[in-house]
Amino acid sequence: MANPTTGDHTLLYPNSGANDWYATWVGLAQSISDYLDNLEDTQISTIEDGSDNELVKFTSVASAVNFVQITNAATSGDVLIDAAGDDTNIDLNLTPKAAGQLVLDGLNWPTADGSNTQVIQTDGAGQLSFVAQPTGETNTASNVGVGGTAVFKQKTGVDFEFRSINAASSKLSVSADAGNNEVDIDVNVLNTGDLSDVTITGAAKGDLLVYNGSAWVDLTVGSNDDRLTADSAEATGIKWATPSGGGSIVYIETVTGTSVTSLESVGWDTATYDSF
Repeated sequence: MANPTTGDHTLLYPNSGANDWYATWVGLAQSISDYLDNLEDTQISTIEDGSDNELVKFTSVASAVNFVQITNAATSGDVLIDAAGDDTNIDLNLTPKAAGQLVLDGLNWPTADGSNTQVIQTDGAGQLSFVAQPTGETNTASNVGVGGTAVFKQKTGVDFEFRSINAASSKLSVSADAGNNEVDIDVNVLNTGDLSDVTITGAAKGDLLVYNGSAWVDLTVGSNDDRLTADSAEATGIKWATPSGGGSIVYIETVTGTSVTSLESVGWDTATYDSF
């Protein structure tokens, strides 16, 4: 049986002698015990392959308390390489040699840190590097209309800020038409005092707009010399009417000395005026 620190031990197998049996087994037990003691204290610095080439080399430090832990895995599990030990926080430092690069899953990582605000970029062929962040366009928006109220307010960072379109009163309604990417503004039908429910078209000269109690209607202009008269019997409460006949008055147009040059008779509506 080979001993890694003290060389080879020869184990004696028992022969036919009775006393040799005991001595042989005692020697065997002692050899195994010495081997295990030596193996426990053995420090492995190098693991070699079948051709005696270095496969893994270990370097120790004095009073070490942290170490690398490798955990295998069952089916569908992940094999783990962890930093372990007594410290609460332990870094895992992977350092290539000289100009070599750290390659993780086919990606070559940079060998030095970049500048402040730089980002990592790939060249599409597995090489990563630090580059400056794209700045994009320096742009803004503006209101170009001649009149009206400006909708664009300002640009804050990369955010374009626009004012909301608001209905200032119940006379208007504003709604978002998401399907057509539009903002719809409509006039609401309000009370009669706002005249917003007037639907008359084709009014003629002299026509009047009259409320009949439920809607606005068109009162057609009357004939020459007609008068607008209140009449509760009418749907609109008013009507055009021909004035009724009345008395007459004579007035002197020209008086010269004691003679009347001309006289003229003027009609007078006695129904409206009782006295002159």
